[in-house]
Amino acid sequence: MIKKMKKICIFSRTSTTSQDVEQQTKALINEANRLGYSKSQQVIIEYQESGIKLNADTRQGIKAMKEAIENDKDIDCMICWELTRIARRADVIYNIRDFLVEHKVRWLVCKPYMELIDIEGKVTQVSSLMLGIFSSFAESEMMVKRERFDRAKNKMRIEGKILTGAVLFGYNRNNDGYAEIDEDKANIVREIFRRYENGESCGIIADDMLIRNIWTTRRRNSIIVNVNAILNDDRYAGSKVYPSIISREQFERCRQICSTHRQFCNKRSKTKQIYMLNGIICTKSGFAMCGSQSNGRYVKPDPTEGRISINLELIDEIAIDVIKDVVMKHNVIDSEKERHELNKERELNEIRIKGIDRRIEEIKEENDRIEMRIIKGRLNEDKGDMMIDNNMKEIYKLADEKENLRYAIGLIDNRIIYLSNPLVDVDNIDLSSLISRREAAQKYLKKVIIDNIGYGKYIVEIETRIGKSYKFNVISYDKKRRSITRIA
Repeated sequence: MIKKMKKICIFSRTSTTSQDVEQQTKALINEANRLGYSKSQQVIIEYQESGIKLNADTRQGIKAMKEAIENDKDIDCMICWELTRIARRADVIYNIRDFLVEHKVRWLVCKPYMELIDIEGKVTQVSSLMLGIFSSFAESEMMVKRERFDRAKNKMRIEGKILTGAVLFGYNRNNDGYAEIDEDKANIVREIFRRYENGESCGIIADDMLIRNIWTTRRRNSIIVNVNAILNDDRYAGSKVYPSIISREQFERCRQICSTHRQFCNKRSKTKQIYMLNGIICTKSGFAMCGSQSNGRYVKPDPTEGRISINLELIDEIAIDVIKDVVMKHNVIDSEKERHELNKERELNEIRIKGIDRRIEEIKEENDRIEMRIIKGRLNEDKGDMMIDNNMKEIYKLADEKENLRYAIGLIDNRIIYLSNPLVDVDNIDLSSLISRREAAQKYLKKVIIDNIGYGKYIVEIETRIGKSYKFNVISYDKKRRSITRIA
């Protein structure tokens, strides 16, 4: 009795564009025709993807093959050209075998020709032995290739050559694979370190370079990122791969300057000056006010009330007196709830940092895959370098975000420590510097509301974090003609 022909699943896979998947599929179609399967009985699945990096659940070709077999019960045979076309990992190969056995699908391999699952959907002793041998061969072959690739990469690293990928700004890669200084770009690097060492901020340096068209990008924030990246990269002081553009001493001096800043040089800020009440002070209608260095006032062009401003030193003095009164007379209350919220925020930041770390590792693994493809000649070097360069930009951005989160966690920890010891003596409060005064304002004050009731006349209301409010009648025509009266 002749067995009724059903359908055959033809599985073709290549790892790179240099391999011809159509030729592979054509050979499999010829074999399917020889087995008696007509064109209408052939289900063709073609994919180009890695046979070693991905598992069975993430391989699109295998997923498509499984879906076809699950959805079409007429498929009773699956054929591939080589066992390595299924995968180069033994665990994936055995996963496919178990799936095909479960669905009673015959499995044929053309090169070398073997029947791994028979027409009854069963695995024989001989086919099991053959599968074990050839799957081991497939996996060991890739392991040898990877070891060879790693040896080549380590040899380049030992010799001080540049590995495939983007070359650090300020350098070129010569024909022998070594880094050499590009004097035009190196002069830009030297200028950045010199100006930063002389006290100029990253923003000021970026603004000047934007005007001079130093960078191809016209976005100020992108230029600031580039300046920050240069200032944070110690390879410019010399490494095994890159010759020095600046001295190690100059790099360390710049890092010392950076460490003394309240805001890290790679933590961008829109304001160049710190003001005690920024983020707290606002108008009566709720519009935020901010400090102005040019006229020494807190200002806000309020559309409903006209332009409102008040002397910066005057309102800071009032706020300092309120802080002293709060600390001297009152304990900080209800700190438990705030500590709970802060701990919650801290945990979220830690989760975000772990997510960033995972993403950075994924990008590094992707770069390794790209480098492997370049070394094996399966990817154009210029295209590969561009892909790695884009990945490195994402890594720099993620590292910057991670640094910001670490900085935020530090502030949270300081606040939690303070809340754990709410009773603080007024003599221990540091109000000597602008930074310490701003920290005190953030700790003790909730809101400073300015109501302009006439020329030089204000009602100032200060809400504290302990629930107590202070109200003042302020007259300020100039430095000599001013008065402050607390309203009961």
